[in-house]
Amino acid sequence: MGIYIERYERIGTLWGVPEDMGIDIAHLESWREKFGDIPEALLVYYSTFGTHRELNETQDALILPDSIPFGYHKMKDVPDTDHLVFYVENQWALGWGIAPDQTSEVDPIVEISEDAQAWSSTGETVSEFLLAQAYMQRVMSFEYTTEEFWDISEDFLSQLESKVPLALTSNLYEGVSFFGDETQLALVSGSIDKRLVWFGSDDEENFNDLREWSKQHGR
Repeated sequence: MGIYIERYERIGTLWGVPEDMGIDIAHLESWREKFGDIPEALLVYYSTFGTHRELNETQDALILPDSIPFGYHKMKDVPDTDHLVFYVENQWALGWGIAPDQTSEVDPIVEISEDAQAWSSTGETVSEFLLAQAYMQRVMSFEYTTEEFWDISEDFLSQLESKVPLALTSNLYEGVSFFGDETQLALVSGSIDKRLVWFGSDDEENFNDLREWSKQHGR
């Protein structure tokens, strides 16, 4: 069993996925025909979570087969490229894909591009990337959220780090950190010159407490 399975179990816990919400991998056959193979970690993700709308398109989006009757980002919409593009930024400003010589790997490194022609490494595997996206989609899909990023100071970040446990760090969007758990999350992005935070929770009281705490600590 690959380590990617552990990451997908974390996604299931984070989102409270009650049952299999996968896509029949037969819908992905056009990729296999074009690229020769599909990474195992990607196939397992699609066959486990592929139909979960909030998980896969609250912000950025999982590319879905043309034959699936829902979703806004389909295989037919992907620009012509030699990479297997499976995820895109919601305005198509960025695409994430797998190099053609890596499609037979179990859990290959994901590459990123602005134009689907020039590609660079994210330094993270398919399952690492999808776990980070799952956290980002979750923090933005809670019933109660800040609905935007807040500017924060380094002192505020230090206070947050001491109050809320770190859940995950990722290279996504040049570096993000997630604090909290499946009940409430904080997403921190940016550099030392400009830190940003987005809070989310499904509990109104917890969210209000966190918002008040933020005001008291220099948000």
